[in-house]
Amino acid sequence: MVISAPKAISAWATIEISKLPPLTVHVCKTSSVPDHCRQYALSDPLDRDYQSSCDDHTHQAICDRCEELTTVLQQIEEAIRKMPTHSVSEDTTQELLFVFDQTKNNILAWKAHLLRSVNQDEARLDVLDALDEFSVLLVQDWAMKFLPRKYRESQSDWFGKRGLSWHITVATRRQSPDRGFEMMTFAHVFHSGSQDSLTVQAIMFDVLGKLKEVMPTLRSVYYRQDNAGCYRNGSTILAAVKAGEAHGITVRRLDFSDPQGGKGACDRKAATIKAHIKVHLNGGHDVETASQMADAMHSSGGVPGLCVRLCDRVVSSPVPQIKLDGVSTIANVEYSDTFMRVWKAYGMGPRKKITFSKLNLPSDLQTASLSPRCSAEAISAQFCTVKSRRAANNPSAPEGKVHGIPSTSDSGLYPCPEEGYIKSYQRLSSLQNHLDCGRHVCSLEQESMIDKGVRGYAARLEGQFAGVSQFEDRAGAGREAQSTAQQTTLLMGWALKSSQGGKTRFSDKQRDYLTSKFQIGEETGEKTSPAQVSRLMMTARDASGNRMFPSSEFLSVQQITSFFSRLASKRSLAGHLDIQVATEDEDGEAEVNEAAFQELSDYVMANVLPTHLICYDSFNLCHLMSKSKLSTLAVKLLKEICDHYGISTEDITLRRKVPYIERWEAF
Repeated sequence: MVISAPKAISAWATIEISKLPPLTVHVCKTSSVPDHCRQYALSDPLDRDYQSSCDDHTHQAICDRCEELTTVLQQIEEAIRKMPTHSVSEDTTQELLFVFDQTKNNILAWKAHLLRSVNQDEARLDVLDALDEFSVLLVQDWAMKFLPRKYRESQSDWFGKRGLSWHITVATRRQSPDRGFEMMTFAHVFHSGSQDSLTVQAIMFDVLGKLKEVMPTLRSVYYRQDNAGCYRNGSTILAAVKAGEAHGITVRRLDFSDPQGGKGACDRKAATIKAHIKVHLNGGHDVETASQMADAMHSSGGVPGLCVRLCDRVVSSPVPQIKLDGVSTIANVEYSDTFMRVWKAYGMGPRKKITFSKLNLPSDLQTASLSPRCSAEAISAQFCTVKSRRAANNPSAPEGKVHGIPSTSDSGLYPCPEEGYIKSYQRLSSLQNHLDCGRHVCSLEQESMIDKGVRGYAARLEGQFAGVSQFEDRAGAGREAQSTAQQTTLLMGWALKSSQGGKTRFSDKQRDYLTSKFQIGEETGEKTSPAQVSRLMMTARDASGNRMFPSSEFLSVQQITSFFSRLASKRSLAGHLDIQVATEDEDGEAEVNEAAFQELSDYVMANVLPTHLICYDSFNLCHLMSKSKLSTLAVKLLKEICDHYGISTEDITLRRKVPYIERWEAF
């Protein structure tokens, strides 16, 4: 049955909001449902080094909730394609199809992101289980730049602020198996500098040195970093090993989190530090420089377990760029003495082996280091333990995934904020400890109609016949009903992150249209945003009044933004080269003077004489009228132009160009 467009859009919104997040509860390492099986979704079908076998199970089962998403998307697309039969124009249908395809791809990309995030979190949990008194887990990320503030700030001070860069490293260790985790935070505050790979390498070197002082028994470390370019590159990946060798520490593994999924420890510590700075600010102090920011962190005894490092610059010798093929798709790196093994997804496949000798590393490769400004004044920090003063609700519940419906009697003040996770705590410190070092307990928050029907039927059977065996809901995270009629459409590796290659080349018509839009903005000063240009492309028409672009040639906002950025860079570079050529060309001095005089004359005339640059879409109407080329436009387009500028054309009954051109010239 085909549903109407409004109902389809409403159902689509419902699915997008309420159906996708529980996927984190559904997924598991192996499953007969292809939407849930991590081994199937994250194995590369083209490379056996990144491929795990699913020989012990098939993927012919379906999940009613995941299947509902697919069904609704199909119904929406079918409803849009049948709109021309309901008096909807073909242009509107093409526009809706483009918007539908873009949004559908975003939803499916979010679904793959959720699955990758769950899988990458397993790497963190495995490291926490493997920690002992000789090893440490380091989670690293750049905090959002801190905006300088004054205790009493005028309005003029509020504008044009330049943020201060600061980096967070959270170290986690376990002194003994029967004791809890201990944490220590390193905050590196910079006066200036860029957040690049060299700075990250210097921070890694500095953190290991400080950890060795605090923990002399340290032998090995594990890294977990954000997926930004300053971390995910060949130089940083190999610098981690060099930094460890310099301090006598073995770097076991380096894991990258999926975008916005896995750096929560750094974000929580940064929030605690900013709250401490705010208290210092409210005490009548200013925080405008990096030194004042470090003083604010040290104020009132400092934040427990925080080591502050105030740094001037990065000291390094020229470092060659180290290239690793496919580094943008690498998710995990495991180090050995002479080689390293990499994954595209944690635990998937035997891994690809990369020997250090094949990378052509220089023998005198050195790691960048920081130039601390006040390291002698830094407060001595130690590891601190976060202990719960009160037991968490459901203490008997096992760590990990549970299937079933959570009890409503548990009333913790601080529930786990992640979707589908049901643990709750009476104290905020207990929740923070759970988020940093604990395992989630998962359960569906709502039952589907199939689950309700099965439970109701089982309850009736139990009430009437005592001898009937109890029904066990094995698939509380999504019923896995075998279906021979419907085959899966998901291919192996559907959730893998694609590489950055394979960029789409613009056609000549697309480039001409975008270039004309850019030039009109430069000439008039009224620049059109990429979002507006993306919408205008859907309705753009050529001189004949026909649709300029089919739906397959519509461009997204990101594509248009990149194109405009390249045009602006070329324009700036061309202007710079023109200045250089004019300066170096001594033989053409007279020509240069004449050109300068003409440019000055044109500038004066442009400011004295009235200027009327009127545009419609990508057409410069003033230029067309001055060249007597308005007649090249179609009648339909001329009528649209007159209507756009409020020129009355109701009394024109003939489909001729002349009446519309006369009205326009009179306007």
